[in-house]
Amino acid sequence: MTASLLSSSAQAQTGLRKGPYLMAPRPGAITVMLERAAPGPVTVRAWRVASEGVAVGAPIEVRDTAMVNLHEVLVEGLAAGVRYQYEVSGPGIGATEGVFSTAPQRAEPFRFLLYGDTRSNARSHASIVAAMRREGPDFVVHTGDLLADGRSDRQWDDFFSIERDLLRDTVFIPVVGNHELRNSSRIGIENFRRYVNCPPPDAPRPELDYVVRYGNVRMILANAYDDWSRAPQRAWLEQHLSQARRDGPDDFLLVVTHWGMHSSGPHGENRSLRAAGLPEMFRRYGVDLVVAGHDHVYERGEERGLRYMVTGGSGAPLYSRRTEHNYTRVFAAQHHYVRVDAEGDKLDFTAVRPDGTVLDRFTIRHPRARARVAAEGSAVDPSLAAAAPSVTEESEALAPVPSRRHASSRHHRDGSSRRSRRHRDQLPPPPTPAPADAQARATTVPVPPSGLDPELRRAQLPLHRARRVQPHGCLCAYPGVASRSELGLGLIAFGLCAMGLGGRRSRQS
Repeated sequence: MTASLLSSSAQAQTGLRKGPYLMAPRPGAITVMLERAAPGPVTVRAWRVASEGVAVGAPIEVRDTAMVNLHEVLVEGLAAGVRYQYEVSGPGIGATEGVFSTAPQRAEPFRFLLYGDTRSNARSHASIVAAMRREGPDFVVHTGDLLADGRSDRQWDDFFSIERDLLRDTVFIPVVGNHELRNSSRIGIENFRRYVNCPPPDAPRPELDYVVRYGNVRMILANAYDDWSRAPQRAWLEQHLSQARRDGPDDFLLVVTHWGMHSSGPHGENRSLRAAGLPEMFRRYGVDLVVAGHDHVYERGEERGLRYMVTGGSGAPLYSRRTEHNYTRVFAAQHHYVRVDAEGDKLDFTAVRPDGTVLDRFTIRHPRARARVAAEGSAVDPSLAAAAPSVTEESEALAPVPSRRHASSRHHRDGSSRRSRRHRDQLPPPPTPAPADAQARATTVPVPPSGLDPELRRAQLPLHRARRVQPHGCLCAYPGVASRSELGLGLIAFGLCAMGLGGRRSRQS
């Protein structure tokens, strides 16, 4: 069944075209988003969940009486770091239930997932989403290119249909990609802003750039295609980097952007961000990790103390390695998502394939954890500690193994104690892991040309020919910017047409 058919079926059953889905997490509030099939009001009720997993007490109720299709319902008056059950209802729509957890104010254990480039392949996208649901995350961060063309209403419907069950129970935090900004289209930008709600906007381009804080993790989500070399974008970015380090010097600081400054894939490095001096700025403010997508691969590495990750393999056609960089540590052309477990002074990252096997794993720690790590007998690479004074990293060369559910326990304000905020045992068990090559996690995985995005099949040419293809020569490198080869082919076609017309006129005369 196609995503379009699924979307139509869900719409007929619930009266909803999209959602409900969750956005803009805050310690005492959350935003519930939904789009009705027909205009009308909606009501959202939220109950606190007790340790037994049942809703208790009187609900917090918010009514939006506007006769519109799209609703953004801000639910306030919630407790921080607590799990809630909620219900959406209204005339002409079936009551829909979900759960969410409010953001904690302190450094409490929680889990989130990183993924991106879900466009163009509904089946692969759906398999990634099914695997992500089993993780029971508190929120998910999308690195952009949600769909192939941000101007298409049908593709937006398909995206939210595939992700419906995940986003009903998990906060959604996306950054804009070039395919949402298709050809710098006003319609594409308006659609992205239409379906995204961020915390109180203060950016020059709201929803395209924004900041989220969840416990001791701060994220700055930045449009890779803005001009970061000058005000107002640059001033906004530096202000929030400075504020993050001033308000939370021990917090983890992540920057999320669609096209980052590091990549070994066909798109390569974002030279505009490099020319704007963002690597130096991020080092100056101690950014712990830059997360990007755009190239449909998994990659991570470090350049002069600045760590990066590319996670763009969540459904779109895979790319192969284009360039060898000395800063790259792990590269794999495989579909995946990344699980992040935040617990006190460390972040545990695990790249996971759809079948549940582990692709890569590493940990980022704060300096005060070094003494404890040493006491536990774990080795810390001194060179890594010197390169990045704010954190240390432990990398493990692992054979693929089945992913395990989050084992850290936390005691909640409501008296409950559980592995994580979700009742993961109620979710379907993961599939039996398929056999995998133990070396696949750290090597380039050959991809047949038929499995590549048509825009990048030419990257499979032998190296002596591929040198002609510039890193930014892909048709989707910059919104609205044609590649040199595209312009050249257009001129050739124009010339051939002109010659044909000239010949026809001469014969007629």
